[in-house]
Amino acid sequence: MHSFRIAIFWLLVLALGGCASVQPISDADRKSVTSVTINPGVTKSPDMFYLGPGSSVGLMFGAIGALVAAPSMERSRKSFQEFAEKHNLSLERIVLEEVEGALRRVGRMPLVAQPGPGAAVLHVSIPQWGFSVPNAFSSEVVPILLIRVELKDAQGKVLWSASERTLTLGNPVASVKPDLIRNDARAMEASWRGAARHIAAEIAKSY
Repeated sequence: MHSFRIAIFWLLVLALGGCASVQPISDADRKSVTSVTINPGVTKSPDMFYLGPGSSVGLMFGAIGALVAAPSMERSRKSFQEFAEKHNLSLERIVLEEVEGALRRVGRMPLVAQPGPGAAVLHVSIPQWGFSVPNAFSSEVVPILLIRVELKDAQGKVLWSASERTLTLGNPVASVKPDLIRNDARAMEASWRGAARHIAAEIAKSY
C-alpha cells in the first residue's frame, strides 16, 4: 500500500505543469515600501523530487507501471537527497543568494540589511526541488525547482508575491548524467544554482 501511494504521488506530480504566477504590487503599496529586508529563514519542502532515466517509461503504463517503478524511484530519490545532505549542500542558501542578487541587479526593490520601523519583509520558499529526466527516453537529468516569494508589510499583509519554476521541457540548465551529480557535489550545486539564477531573474523582473 505504501508503494502504491508513492506511485500515485509521482503520477500526480508529473501531471502538474505549472507556470509563473504573480500578485502585482499596487502603486500605493509600492510607494509605501521604503525599505525591505529578506527573511533568511527560507522554507523548503522536506522531500526531494527525483525522476531518473527509465522511471518515466514505467509511469507511461498507468497505475500498474507506477507501482512497479515506485520502489526504484524512491531509492534513487533518497540516494540523491542523502548525498546532498552529506555534503552540506544548502539549496536554501543558493536560492537566497540568487534571489537577493537578482533583485539588487534589477534595482526596483529598496533592499536594506537592517529593518527599520515599518519595513517590509520578503519571504522565500522552495515548494519543489530535485532532478528529473527532460523526457521519457533521456538518459540525463535536469534540475527541477520551484521558488515562491512573498513581500509582506509590518502587519503581515501580502503586498506582492511571485512564483516561477523550471520544467522538464525547455529547462534553462543543460542536462547531465545522473551519476555526475550523484557523485560530484560541485556539479549538483552548479545545476541547482543555474536553475535558481534563471528563476530569480524572472521573479525580480515581475516586481
